[in-house]
Amino acid sequence: MRGKSSMGWFYGFKLHLIINDQGELLAVQLTPGDIDERKPVPQMTKNLWGKLVGDRGYLSQAPFEQHFA
Repeated sequence: MRGKSSMGWFYGFKLHLIINDQGELLAVQLTPGDIDERKPVPQMTKNLWGKLVGDRGYLSQAPFEQHFA
C-alpha cells in the first residue's frame, strides 16, 4: 500500500496500539498508510476510561472535545 503522510511518501501500513501502564495491549488496529492517524481513535477508545496519551499525529481539537466536553 502506497500512502502519503505529513512526512512524505511511503509504502506500507500503520499499526495503532493502545497499551495500559502495565504494558498490556488494550486495542490494536492496522490501517492502510494513507489513512489519517486520528480516524481509528474513536473506535479503539470506545470502551476505555482513564488518561489517553498519544503522539502528535493523534492530536486534534475534535477528539479532545468529544472525550472531555
